[in-house]
Amino acid sequence: MDVLRLAPLNENGIYTIVNASKDFLVVNGIQQSVGRNILLGNIEERIAVCRELVLSKNPHMTKDYPLLDLFAGTPLDVEENPFVYVLYDQETQDYVRNQANVRRELPKALIMDSKKGTPFYLVKEKDVNNLIPLRIEIRL
Repeated sequence: MDVLRLAPLNENGIYTIVNASKDFLVVNGIQQSVGRNILLGNIEERIAVCRELVLSKNPHMTKDYPLLDLFAGTPLDVEENPFVYVLYDQETQDYVRNQANVRRELPKALIMDSKKGTPFYLVKEKDVNNLIPLRIEIRL
């Protein structure tokens, strides 16, 4: 998150960062400001849901109940503005790639569109640092 805090996200219309895996979903909002040639980023947690929480509220579900659709699919269904989607496992990557359309392939990320037409950057957690030099830009 510290890396994304310093990326030029807001100037490119991105105010949301989604972190998802088969076991959790965390959605953060980011607000950036420039003061005295310094970029400051404020991150707020909008949603944080994990497997344990869902299972504790749904006792009929088994411990290994598949929650990938909930965690990985929700951002694709609800986000209406461009966002960065950070992945933490292969199952989530496969799910998102099957549920969205590739607009452009970059060396360490994909620019994709949800089925609703919302553009987003798809990047693996280990590659987030490589997203920054790209000068994030999504043209609508």
